Amino acid sequence: ESATALGLNEIGRVSLRTTQPLFVDDYARNRMTGGFILIDEATGGTVGAAMATGQQ
Repeated sequence: ESATALGLNEIGRVSLRTTQPLFVDDYARNRMTGGFILIDEATGGTVGAAMATGQQ
């Protein structure tokens, strides 16, 4: 089911497309380099936390 927004503490699955490569590991393999936070470029505020679960 697709969502247009997630509320506080809700969990979703997303695909990210970046302009620069992200050097991350699969979260199940290495929690230190497989997790990251998402920052709002305009405000500098944290808008989410993420776990890498696969690369394409």
